[in-house]
Amino acid sequence: MSRSLIDIEDSFYEPLHRMQEELTNNFWDWPFTSIRATGHKSYPPANLGHTDDKVIVYLFVPGFDLASIELNARHGLLTISGQRPIPKSEKGKYYANERFSGEFHRSISLPDYADPDQAEASYRDGILTVSFRRNDDALSPKKIEIK
Repeated sequence: MSRSLIDIEDSFYEPLHRMQEELTNNFWDWPFTSIRATGHKSYPPANLGHTDDKVIVYLFVPGFDLASIELNARHGLLTISGQRPIPKSEKGKYYANERFSGEFHRSISLPDYADPDQAEASYRDGILTVSFRRNDDALSPKKIEIK
């Protein structure tokens, strides 16, 4: 039986999250953001998968202006960068703010058979889908003639 990456991540963070809740409940009257929400180097969250003929990357970027997002594929990496303006609070201060704001930059390793010259991207309902045609010829060894 296989475990999903979400289950593995949950099992990793669970003891830390419980400890944080205990400390918060015992010493402070207000909540902190969760430990899981602090990892901005892995923003935006992504799912990677494949079909028989494509490699597919799903990036979760709800509420972003698409003009502020840039995608590049090179040397086996998909790079996404962009920004969301930091909201200005009119009154009061936040006790917790889990909405991502500011600039981000993330690189995701692609399999060798993902062809960056045959990439397409689309956006719907907060999900940016990037697909690459699968080029299995890229996995075949190339004979190099010695001159």
